Formats: sequence, C-alpha cells, structure tokens
Amino acid sequence: PSEEELKAGELALQADMAIMYEMLESDDALKSAHDEIKRLNHLNAQLEIRINGLMNEKNEAIKMVKSLQHKLDKSTTYGKKH
Repeated sequence: PSEEELKAGELALQADMAIMYEMLESDDALKSAHDEIKRLNHLNAQLEIRINGLMNEKNEAIKMVKSLQHKLDKSTTYGKKH
C-alpha cells in the first residue's frame, strides 16, 4: 500500500476508535466494563513484561550454571591427570 493508503487507513481506524469510545462512555454499565477491561489489560501487560524479565534472568542463570559446571568438570579432570 502507498503512504496515502496507510494514512487513510490510520485516520479511519482513529475515527472508528473515537466512535467506539463514545459508545462505551455513553452507558454506565458499558463504561464500567470498559474501565475494568482497560485495568485488566494494563495489569496483563505489566505481568507479561515481568514474566519476560524473569525468563531472561532464568536463562542467564542456566548459562552461568552450565559455564561453572564446565569449568568445574575441567578442573576436576585436570586434577586427576596430574
């Protein structure tokens, strides 16, 4: 798609979002549900970021343990030869 088509699509999406937001805010029950959805989406995003961070820490710890185990195995083998 051309740059003009992308811009038109972006403007259409913004207009759709504005209309949807107005609809959600027009009814108290919908507004409450929308607020809760936004809160839960934010919480979910925070938790996903935390999980990714923990997985990275775990992977680094595994690499460190494997490296240390390799060094230990080498030093143990070296000690037996001499």
